[in-house]
Amino acid sequence: MLNPRTVNIYGFVAIGAMLIMLILVVGKLVPQRMYMALFYAAAALFAVRIGLRIALARQQKKGEEEPREGKGGAADV
Repeated sequence: MLNPRTVNIYGFVAIGAMLIMLILVVGKLVPQRMYMALFYAAAALFAVRIGLRIALARQQKKGEEEPREGKGGAADV
């Protein structure tokens, strides 16, 4: 079960890591041979972030569709 707070924290950490990678590349602080490795790492972080957001949305949608138990009705009488 995914926690929205955890997904948000991962999202901010991933964006921060991608920003640091961008600064390293734009500032030419890493050798040019590292550019593709940094790109692939950033793409993987982004893909995981998108995947977590989709999984969280599906989980929340599924939770809304399930009937709530203990909310009253004929079965609780």
